[in-house]
Amino acid sequence: MGKRYKFRKVYFICEDNNVFGGTRESVECYRREDYCQRKTMHRRKLAFEDAKIMWATGLPMKHITMHSFYLVHETLYDEILKDHTK
Repeated sequence: MGKRYKFRKVYFICEDNNVFGGTRESVECYRREDYCQRKTMHRRKLAFEDAKIMWATGLPMKHITMHSFYLVHETLYDEILKDHTK
């Protein structure tokens, strides 16, 4: 019998639809959707407050969203998925 793998759905707070954006080396990742949704709403409020300053300086405003992904174990990726990716 082969190995059994667990697929875990996780939620990321993304800035401008990028999980890793710009010079970011870390991300916010959560297991529970409701908790991530609350954190996303808080980040949106902060981004809205910053938008006034960004608008005055001509910088683009941040777009904060929540995205969900399934985590795949590295050995499963090597066994199955590696041949189907770029």
